[in-house]
Amino acid sequence: MEDEGKWVYNFGMNAADRIRLIRLIADELAKYEYSDIDLILGQFDLPISDQWSGEKRDYVIHMTQHCADESLMALSSFIEDEVGKRVIHGSLTKSVEQCWEQGTIRLFISHSSEQKSEVGELKKILALFKVACFVAHDDIVTSEEWEKELLSGLDSCHAVVAWVTEDFNTSAYAQQEMGIALIKQKPVIPICKQEKPKGFLAKFQGSPDGGIEQIAFRIIEVLTGNSKTRKLMRMALLEALENSYSFEDAKKKMSLLEKCGDWEKDELLRLKKIKEENSQVAHAWGVPEQIDQLLNKYLPKEQQTVTVADLPF
Repeated sequence: MEDEGKWVYNFGMNAADRIRLIRLIADELAKYEYSDIDLILGQFDLPISDQWSGEKRDYVIHMTQHCADESLMALSSFIEDEVGKRVIHGSLTKSVEQCWEQGTIRLFISHSSEQKSEVGELKKILALFKVACFVAHDDIVTSEEWEKELLSGLDSCHAVVAWVTEDFNTSAYAQQEMGIALIKQKPVIPICKQEKPKGFLAKFQGSPDGGIEQIAFRIIEVLTGNSKTRKLMRMALLEALENSYSFEDAKKKMSLLEKCGDWEKDELLRLKKIKEENSQVAHAWGVPEQIDQLLNKYLPKEQQTVTVADLPF
């Protein structure tokens, strides 16, 4: 089981962290009028001035650069709440629902444009396991609304994948996406393409590079091991197994389900029902035995009878 703390960023506010966070705060507050900026800063006991004659962004940086870590984090949380409200109530070109294709768990993939082809292939593979992916270069039509749609995707996702390359590490947009994801405490999974994570992700241990299918399986394993996503990932894999179209497909999906823990009764009964009703599952080499092992491990024999009331649908 993966350690949740390994994937959810906790701020240990060193100088580099403070600089990046202050820049993100300044970028957002610069969109407000000076009167609103002063109102917000004042509520967090930060200094304000009526003598400033420069740019708004520079003003925010100047007023926040010496504040305590606690004030900085409280201000950043407020700003992220405001961003979320604008995403939900603003005039977006897509609603939150429209940002996502059908799937049980929602995964935001942050990457540089050079990796468009690889990330597109990853998205297709993950869709087979009922993981819906938000990929900016595929899912957003370039327009003045694209930033809002990115924020909508980040706000409504369950987890984030960072496709780490040299271009990613030097991309201002990628670093902003990571900053927002980490402030919101989204589970983050770095995939290191011959490059170590930098910036906000420097403290993370990345997953090793590999073939696209191998990367997809590693992402699923992390999602099944994280307390914030493991139930959703189990549900996604159950739905994927239910739709198995071949013996080989059933075996792949069952190999991932077998690694899941914390099973609930209704999920196990659904697993039993899938074995009984999908012939590709029932006759795939070793799969029925794997299902029986899970049932016997997590569910007493007397509870292994499926009734309509037991099923979650």
